[in-house]
Amino acid sequence: MRRKEREITDKEKIFSIMNNCEAGVIGLIDQGEPYTIPINLISMYQDGKFVLFFHSASKGKKLNLIEKNPKISFSMFTDTHFILNDEKGVPTMKYRSVCGKGIATIINQDENTAVLKLLMCKYAPDSNFEVTDKMGKIVKIVRIDVEEIYGKSNIIEKSNDY
Repeated sequence: MRRKEREITDKEKIFSIMNNCEAGVIGLIDQGEPYTIPINLISMYQDGKFVLFFHSASKGKKLNLIEKNPKISFSMFTDTHFILNDEKGVPTMKYRSVCGKGIATIINQDENTAVLKLLMCKYAPDSNFEVTDKMGKIVKIVRIDVEEIYGKSNIIEKSNDY
């Protein structure tokens, strides 16, 4: 990372940024070419490792590409705002971001409903919407076991909490 002063290595801070992101982007390979797509996702930190989950239609390009090559990249960002004149008198963008690489797996359909419930808790925490087993049977859930992860911020930390 060129701007080492912006690098975030603390796993708790990285996890906090991930949980504050509304969406992310995954990168896959399509016949040797990059293919990116935005996703809704949830992040977990299990046994010292980051894990991401996102949902998908039961068929389509994204799943086909994952089945051909499970290597995946991802990025997400939050707290963005443009500053016209910073302390140096130049334009800049303030942000917090996380990016990384991992291996994608389409999980067992028996686990889909539980992950869908977690997604609903993130995106509609005040809703009484009920996720049913029937819903879990009509979607696919992809798990990303993160192998590399990087955090970066251009926002001065005001407290210990991101």
